[in-house]
Amino acid sequence: MQMEQIAKHMVHSGYTRAVVNGDYVEVLLKIQERDAYVVVMIDCDCFEELSVEDYENLQRGVRSSLYQYDFQQVRMLNLLCTANPAKIRALVEAYGEHWVVDTSENRLLIYENQIASFLDAKKVIEEALLYGDETVTEELEKRKNSIILWKENYCTYLLVFLNCLVFFVLSFMGNTENPAFMQQHGALVISPNRHGIWETQMITSMFMHFGAAHLLNNMFMLLVMGSYLEKRMEKWKYLTIYIGAGLVGNIVSLYYYLSQGNVDVVCAGASGAIFGLTGALLWVIFCNHGRLEEISWFQIVFLIFLNVYVGMADSTVGNAAHVGGLIGGFLLAMILYRKIDKEDKTA
Repeated sequence: MQMEQIAKHMVHSGYTRAVVNGDYVEVLLKIQERDAYVVVMIDCDCFEELSVEDYENLQRGVRSSLYQYDFQQVRMLNLLCTANPAKIRALVEAYGEHWVVDTSENRLLIYENQIASFLDAKKVIEEALLYGDETVTEELEKRKNSIILWKENYCTYLLVFLNCLVFFVLSFMGNTENPAFMQQHGALVISPNRHGIWETQMITSMFMHFGAAHLLNNMFMLLVMGSYLEKRMEKWKYLTIYIGAGLVGNIVSLYYYLSQGNVDVVCAGASGAIFGLTGALLWVIFCNHGRLEEISWFQIVFLIFLNVYVGMADSTVGNAAHVGGLIGGFLLAMILYRKIDKEDKTA
């Protein structure tokens, strides 16, 4: 049983089963360039007494089976499976590159005179013995899904990390709910005397937040919108929409406040960029016949109206940045997104 679960786990971990001459033997190999790393598993308990002669015959059978492959070099590790390790201890000590699986204790034994490592075989074997067959498969699936999730959304995670990092650094330095403090450290200030749209505050303010609640609300929306959008376009396009929409939101906010005569207003937050992702997601949904996975265009439009309404009811919310970012993200997505983007990458 242990041999089979080890073999399955090794196959899931990139090893290949090889057909060999010999009963009670499993052979798995991993090829690196033209070199083969071979793990030979032998069920020693299927022999009444595994003599040196029997063992050498088994080895010859395995090696002869490997001759059909055109390997430049073959490295072999013999894995002896038995419920009585003491019975084969002398056999192990007589040869190099041998490990023992104690099937009664469900553990891997590596004696002092043996090699300590063989690619990733030690980790794979111990995982199979620790978790068992079904659990190993589940763990591998979880690990695989986690890797896929990271690859699909790592830009979103990095943006969340960067926003949180800036917040924690500023919180350590002072009060992030104090407009004067935020102005000193990069927030956007609406002023008729210093409103050039290419000032650094146009960018830095996108990564600053007034207090923990402001940060948490924005990061939650970034994770939700980003996780849907990022995996459906190239990374540079996704980041272009995020930064571009954030800039458009800040520019619209700047000129809106000036036109209203509101000066010395301090603005910060990622909401303009996040609304941009929402606008871009709306365009992507339109391109996919009005639905994307479990969300529809109607749900996104309802969410947009709800957020705009909440912003209108709260005088501290910069609705101009939200609307500007939304429109900017939608227009950028019209330019950058094509439904075949992901089809080309997966073809």
